[in-house]
Amino acid sequence: MSSQRTAGFRAERLAIEKEIAEAEQRRRYVADTPARIAAEQKAEHERRALKKRLLLDPIESHDFVYKPYDGRFASADEVTAAIKASWDAFLANHDLDQQAQTTLTEFLKNHPNADISLPETFEAALSYLEGRLNPPAESLPVPTAEPITEQDQYLAELRQAAESLPVHSRERSIADRALLIAETKAELLLKSDVAEVLQMIVAQTGKALSADHSLRFLDWLQHPAQRRRYRRDATSIRLAFAEYFGTTEHLSDDEQKTIQTYRAMETLSSADIKQAVGSRTTYDPFDAGFRASRAAEGE
Repeated sequence: MSSQRTAGFRAERLAIEKEIAEAEQRRRYVADTPARIAAEQKAEHERRALKKRLLLDPIESHDFVYKPYDGRFASADEVTAAIKASWDAFLANHDLDQQAQTTLTEFLKNHPNADISLPETFEAALSYLEGRLNPPAESLPVPTAEPITEQDQYLAELRQAAESLPVHSRERSIADRALLIAETKAELLLKSDVAEVLQMIVAQTGKALSADHSLRFLDWLQHPAQRRRYRRDATSIRLAFAEYFGTTEHLSDDEQKTIQTYRAMETLSSADIKQAVGSRTTYDPFDAGFRASRAAEGE
């Protein structure tokens, strides 16, 4: 009887592991469906439409708060000089490309009463545009639940509850199955190369992380897009953790800078990237741009 029960548990365990693997494959497939691509294209289209309205329709930005010009300068030359000084002071604190600068100045044309002789007016406009065009993405807060440990308190409670029931009862079978599923998930997590890094983050932050949220993070990390972006070294996993859960408190100073670089790169246009890497649109030797670039390389 005992050997039959053991064989039954082994078969059920294999079935659960197969079920988990199939569920992971389904999640990956859903993440790569054309529907997701269509949703991203729709979001980008809506963003472009919003940007157009912000630059052309003053009503769209009716809630933009600014300090109106008070007429304190005596002449037009003084106004011009003050505006130039304000703009230069603003740009000294922001590394904006020409497109971003044009967007900002065109937006402020919708608010002619704004006092652009003050750098804080440009600051307010930049913050407003970023907030409208790049709203913060929803992120999962770091949950407070049972920590990931080999002797998980949750598993101990399930085990104790199962052992308190009659051996051959229906209730015991249900409890044993629930325990088996939980133990299988915990074992898969503990065997993962990510588990040690998660344990270090938990110890560093003083916050707990449930096995359920950990498995969801692993599923996300195994997606092809994330596998291309993040390797399996500790630093990459810590950066991925920051992106998934929306927290950076566990990152070192260098890792914080890396995150900032990632975010800055995400804002670059294809033209910016081409310019940064020196991409050309043609290799035709008769093209004027190509000849000029080759001449510059030879100098």
